[in-house]
Amino acid sequence: MINNSKYSDSQKLAILCTQSAQDKLAENAIILDLNDIEIASSKYIVICDCKSTVQVKSVAESILDNIVDHELPKPRIEGMETAEWVILDFFDVVVHIFISDLRGYYKLEKLWADSNFYTVNEDAELVESSYSELKLEIEKTTDED
Repeated sequence: MINNSKYSDSQKLAILCTQSAQDKLAENAIILDLNDIEIASSKYIVICDCKSTVQVKSVAESILDNIVDHELPKPRIEGMETAEWVILDFFDVVVHIFISDLRGYYKLEKLWADSNFYTVNEDAELVESSYSELKLEIEKTTDED
């Protein structure tokens, strides 16, 4: 796992999941920090999108492989059958892997817009972002298709 003591175990797991998704070329990968939201059922949400169901499955499998490699508990898994929206629930961290159109339809980021938004850089560090920056990036990506 990430050997940076400035991050909690939950943050490290969210970073690992995000990096695994980015390694499989998932787009618009973001971590939402829900720690300051009382009604949140998890500490972090990782959201990314993919161009095809094959890529969605590939991203999910990459995350699961990395979890096994790091000897971490396996998550509850939903959606692998259709691979349009796969959820990996680690309890403190929940990963949502969408096909691009569904991410735009459900807009989970908007639901949690009052959370803290982060991206992950190449050095496995959290980089502060915002809902408005992410929204612009997603719209730009969608316009290119």
